Amino acid sequence: MKDLVVIGAGGFGRELLSYIEDDNPIFIFKGFLDDRYRFGSFASTGHMVIGSPLTYVPARNDVFFVALGSPRERYAFSENLRDAHKGDFPSVIHPTARVSAHANLGNQGCIIGPRVGISVGVEIGCFTFVQELTVVGHDARIGNWCQINAHCTIAGGVTIGHFSIIHPNSVICRGAVIGERVVVAPGSVVYGRIPDGVTVLGNPARRFVVDKASS
Repeated sequence: MKDLVVIGAGGFGRELLSYIEDDNPIFIFKGFLDDRYRFGSFASTGHMVIGSPLTYVPARNDVFFVALGSPRERYAFSENLRDAHKGDFPSVIHPTARVSAHANLGNQGCIIGPRVGISVGVEIGCFTFVQELTVVGHDARIGNWCQINAHCTIAGGVTIGHFSIIHPNSVICRGAVIGERVVVAPGSVVYGRIPDGVTVLGNPARRFVVDKASS
């Protein structure tokens, strides 16, 4: 049995813990790491916040999941444990997910949630999360450090770059190419090519620009 430490005690962290508790043959939950909460008991779960992810020193039996919805925060707040201490970040698949034997998942920190469907030829990078009830079609490519939220449809042949976020109920149409650090707003339908670093919204999804003059 391994001692499980979750980076992030917010809603996502507690949700991830509930996934693990659904089918947990190898982990004993040890506690959360989070600077946002006072160390001690976390009221909604009864579990403990045991330290900061920036200063925690891994014990020999520790394994880590990083449960922060922002890919950039996920990267930053796992750096100490990931790089300085070479911590163990396993990839996990919820028992209700259906993942093709011919899909290729990242070997570090990749988390596949409940009732996700992943088809043949799919490649998903390290430290990418795919949330509940999302479907990923054949031969899709999803990069490292991505966040694919619940109830999304990723069609066949799609490419999604590193650090991108696909919000709930979005549809990424066949052959679409999404750049790095892209944000797809909830309920959007994406066709074609989306350049790096932009936020898109709507059906069809278009670049979202805040009108600073009216704000």
